[in-house]
Amino acid sequence: MIKEISVLPDSYDFLIKSGIISKLFEAMQSSISFNAKKIIIKCFSTILYYASDEVINYFIENNVMEYLKMSLDLVRSKKNLVHTLSSISNIVDALMKENRIDELEEIYNDSDLYSRVEEINDKYKDRSSERTEEIRIESFSLYSKLREMNLE
Repeated sequence: MIKEISVLPDSYDFLIKSGIISKLFEAMQSSISFNAKKIIIKCFSTILYYASDEVINYFIENNVMEYLKMSLDLVRSKKNLVHTLSSISNIVDALMKENRIDELEEIYNDSDLYSRVEEINDKYKDRSSERTEEIRIESFSLYSKLREMNLE
């Protein structure tokens, strides 16, 4: 059984140009099993954790936020939670950098996302292991970004 697939950053371009990622997006729109969707979401969040701005923009154009928000409720491992939080944060950064107000407003107005990140932040704020420290950092970073959007 494969526990983890490591993809080199140079490979992301190949994954997009070869159509592999678009096939995964198509699969998410079809009636595949719930477990298959969880695996694809893990792939998305892992790729986005390491991705360049170009790759992040490709995922934004394909509405990946919908799946990442779903992932916050599905992930069970702390490592995948870190990747998912970081991926959402990377998307928010990319949207801010490009001044894409409509998409930022959509994220800002998503009270479920905000409350879920707040819940994760609260859950891990007093824990002290290496992985929970990463979760705290990522959740607080994303929580802060969402709050900043509120103030602007």
